Amino acid sequence: MLVIVLLMTVINQVIGAHVSNDNCTDVDDKIMMRAVFTFQNFQKQHCSSKDTPYNDSWLMGTIENNTERSLNCSIHNLTAIVRHYYENFIDCTDYFDEWFLNIGIYTIFSKNMCKFIAFNRFHNLKLFINYLINQSISYENYTRMIISAQCKLSGVIGEVSAAQNNFKKKRNEFVKYLIRVRNETNITGLNDSDLIEKLKEYPAIKNLSLDRYFLKILICHIRNDNFDKLVETQSKLHDQISPFIHLSHKVEDYLFFIGGLAAGMVILALTNKKRGIFGSKASIKLPANDIHYDVGNDHISGL
Repeated sequence: MLVIVLLMTVINQVIGAHVSNDNCTDVDDKIMMRAVFTFQNFQKQHCSSKDTPYNDSWLMGTIENNTERSLNCSIHNLTAIVRHYYENFIDCTDYFDEWFLNIGIYTIFSKNMCKFIAFNRFHNLKLFINYLINQSISYENYTRMIISAQCKLSGVIGEVSAAQNNFKKKRNEFVKYLIRVRNETNITGLNDSDLIEKLKEYPAIKNLSLDRYFLKILICHIRNDNFDKLVETQSKLHDQISPFIHLSHKVEDYLFFIGGLAAGMVILALTNKKRGIFGSKASIKLPANDIHYDVGNDHISGL
């Protein structure tokens, strides 16, 4: 770790030598975006207004040098800038949830393939910032939301991944209900909200604790030709599993037969032993001479 720190220090010094001496102006949003991603990459606590990652002087030096090279200007007192936005932190939950549920989710989850796609968190954060700008949020306020936005973005990526895994586990249960939805409903005539309400009428779906991302994934599989692909996948999976099921049934029958036969032989042996047929020692009498002999395992002895 010490070697890495020293290497980063040398690199930062070299980089700093090629930065313009002009002061950075009106780029606080870009500075904060780079700062919060660096905090995350270095696993610093940074998602609360009470966190103080800016007190790490080496890390702040790294952020300063990298940001100055990227923006080609000099930052005056980076620590003060970052502290200002932590002390004036704004929670962006309402804006973020609306954006991600309707727009952002499709930057990490393909509507055409119904699966995760490659994405860039930094790019996604910029998309959210653009959304805030279009909502007429002021420069100062949306910059104060960047800390919250970056942390929210990291959280929902995990939630969408969990929702997709949940769907995979339960899709067998859903297929028959989804077929009914397709057959009984004009899918193309419903928007997503109406379709969600329709889905909730079916027991297998209604009784689940469904989160918003799970429903988005479910709808993705119903729309267009994705449902046909889902049914086809399930049919192929069933065809692959069926021979093994039949084979296992035959093996079970065979083992049951062998087990029953073995149990019968044990019972027979115990019964015969009790009656003396398999006794280790018996006495016989020869009537002619009135003589008794003991018959052992391997020999006969007279009394």
